[in-house]
Amino acid sequence: MKNSASLKTIHDSVKERYDFEIERIKLLDDKANNMVSIASILATLISGIGVFSVKISELTFIEISSFLVFLACLGFLVASLCYSIRAYQIRSYMVVPDPPSFIVECEKMDPDKILEVLYINYALAVEENEKKNEQKVFHVKMASWLVFASIILFSIFVFLTIGKSYWG
Repeated sequence: MKNSASLKTIHDSVKERYDFEIERIKLLDDKANNMVSIASILATLISGIGVFSVKISELTFIEISSFLVFLACLGFLVASLCYSIRAYQIRSYMVVPDPPSFIVECEKMDPDKILEVLYINYALAVEENEKKNEQKVFHVKMASWLVFASIILFSIFVFLTIGKSYWG
């Protein structure tokens, strides 16, 4: 009986961790979705502004620099979109219990053994899902940094565009 209580405690703690990873999946998907939206809106706005602002009539240093900064800004936004979509695409998570195989497995076991098998499966699922969530975290962080870099580059672009009238 004491062993059963221990197994129940272990099962409950591992189950909580499993539930945490499943909730984390939802949060990371929401962040990835938000990054796709932000990068898309910024790319649209920056493209619209850039199309009317970039003029390479003379090959001056400021015009060429302005154009290259504009292209880099758009490139970072496209890369951010790619990372965000990649984060959103990671979908193959381990779910516990797998009903068909678990039912067949449990028919042959005593109740204490069922709980032990469950917490072992939860532990394996937590480990696998955590690895996939870490991939999502990496992609979402990269997307965020790329959006941040594109905003900085756009600020430089605006500075160079406004500076053209002062410098030449």
